[in-house]
Amino acid sequence: MNILAAPTKETMKKKSSTPNGKSAEEFRYQNIILEDMRSQIQTIAEGQQILNSKIDNVDQRLISEIKFTQQAIKTVHDSLKNDIQKVEIKLSGEIQRVETKLSADIQRVERTLSEKIDRQGEKVERHDRDITTLKTAVAGR
Repeated sequence: MNILAAPTKETMKKKSSTPNGKSAEEFRYQNIILEDMRSQIQTIAEGQQILNSKIDNVDQRLISEIKFTQQAIKTVHDSLKNDIQKVEIKLSGEIQRVETKLSADIQRVERTLSEKIDRQGEKVERHDRDITTLKTAVAGR
């Protein structure tokens, strides 16, 4: 007997009980509802599988993009680190050159000032001798 088939007169007259105490028509109706539910559940399961597949694809793409981004960041970091080291070396050399030049300039200024002070000292000594000479000449008169 086909449960899903339309009820015939014979089956309508014959409302024998099924093992669970329901009529054949009730049993048939429940089977139709169950089959519809199975179909809907199957559709949901298929949709879930498709969704999981899409999520897996997105995950794979994201993993690939993340790895690419991390590598790009590392490359930029390494490049910047090298650039910074080059600048530090260059600046260190420039600073050394400036220090050397300033030291030489300071020594030159010190020599020049020392020479000028020495000349001024000599003038002062000459003036002191002249003053002493003048004092002696004025006192001897």
